[in-house]
Amino acid sequence: MLVSHWPGCCVRLALAPDLEDGSAYLYATRACATPCARYRTLAAKLDALSAATVATPVATARSRPTPAALLELHTLQALDATLAGASLREVGEGLFGADAVAADWHKDSALRARVRRLVRRGDELMHGGYRRLAQLPMFPSH
Repeated sequence: MLVSHWPGCCVRLALAPDLEDGSAYLYATRACATPCARYRTLAAKLDALSAATVATPVATARSRPTPAALLELHTLQALDATLAGASLREVGEGLFGADAVAADWHKDSALRARVRRLVRRGDELMHGGYRRLAQLPMFPSH
């Protein structure tokens, strides 16, 4: 472990002793509101190192989705799961984890109601609600 301190900053680098040329590596930095100059320099050098390699990054970090985006994602996941034949409980386990469902899945639980609302919302989107969401004109009634 290599640690470098300076006023207001600290960098910790964990170097693998068996890292060979061409081996996979990872670097992560903690975001801060106003990064100092040394941090920006280090990030630029690590980005240059990453760009110089021929390997494609395996993962990228992104900021957490907005609540609206997360609602849309959960709605579509709930719809997909129910169309594939999953029960409400299975949908809940897929979205929120088996532990959360085991701890809070009863007749009048908030989690169960949330899953029901997501499934209902997905069904509404599938039956024309997507047009309202996209601000498209509705189909004429037959």
